[in-house]
Parts: sequence; structure tokens; C-alpha cells
Amino acid sequence: MNVPNRLSLLRIILVPFFAVFFLIGQNWSIITAIAIFIAATITDFLDGQIARSTNQVTELGKLLDPIADKLLVCFGLFLVVGARAFESGIIPTWVLSIGAALIIGRELLISIIRQIGAYKGVIIHANIFGKIKAVFQYVAIPLLMLLSIKDALFYISNEFYQIVYWTSFVMFIIAVFLTVLSAIVYIV
Repeated sequence: MNVPNRLSLLRIILVPFFAVFFLIGQNWSIITAIAIFIAATITDFLDGQIARSTNQVTELGKLLDPIADKLLVCFGLFLVVGARAFESGIIPTWVLSIGAALIIGRELLISIIRQIGAYKGVIIHANIFGKIKAVFQYVAIPLLMLLSIKDALFYISNEFYQIVYWTSFVMFIIAVFLTVLSAIVYIV
């Protein structure tokens, strides 16, 4: 197994660890979960770069990478929706639920489209909107996770909490918009 595939596999292995630490629900465990999530996102960028630059693109990698990405994002979204990240603010909690549903639905839809394409011998490559979408998701999810330790953020300052709150919201809305846009591009 080459290095890019090991990185994708590592990302899959990290998913339950970041979920368990988040679910412990203590400030230290949530910070640990965020650190694990960020480390996992770094492996996403590294595996693709290494695979392409060293000509190590494999069929296994083409399978592992998207599975790892979807697991990471879907688990992250389930956790922040369950934690009701926007609960104590102005933004209604259903905004996060609907946005998460759109993101997860898009991932399922694109997976189905890619399977159909593969069955017909057509490879459907990632588009630029999908890559940019991933960056916004990878920033929004840990920020939303950070909202779970509201008391610690307030301890730093109310302004700091507000910055995290609104930044996470804006990043999440952009991620949802890019998710829908990239789905349309894939379908077309």
C-alpha cells in the first residue's frame, strides 16, 4: 500500500476517534476532537498531492479517498447538528440541519452518479467547485464544533464567541452554497 492510500486509510481510522472525543463533551475532549478533525483534513490534501506528484494514483486510492472524505464530513455534520451548534444564538437550529442534509444528500447523489458513470465506463472527475466546497466544509465543521464549548469561548470574551459564531455560520452557508453548485455542475 502506497503513502497516499495509507493517508486515506488513516483519515478513515481517525473518524471514530474524533467522534468519540467530541461525544465525551468536555472542553479538553472537544478541543482534541477538533485537532483530530484538522489532522484528518490535512491528510486529505496530502494524499491527493502525493499521489499526483509521484504518479501513485491507484484504483484503491480512487475508492478510499472519497469514502474517507464523506465519512469525515458526514460524521462532523452529524455531531454538530446533534450538539445544536447554533442553539444559543440568533440563527435557528434548523438552518444547520437543512444545510447538513443538503451536504449529505449531495454526497450520496454524487456517489450514485459516479457509480453509474463507472458502470458505463465513464470517469467523473472532481470539479473545482467540489474542491473549494471541501475547503469551506473543513473550516466550517471545526468552527461549529468549537461552539460546543460556548462557556470557554465566553470566558475568553463575548466578542471572541461572536466571532467564532458568525464565522462558522458564514463558512457553513458558503459550504452549503458551493455544495449545491458543485452538485449542479456534476449533474450537468
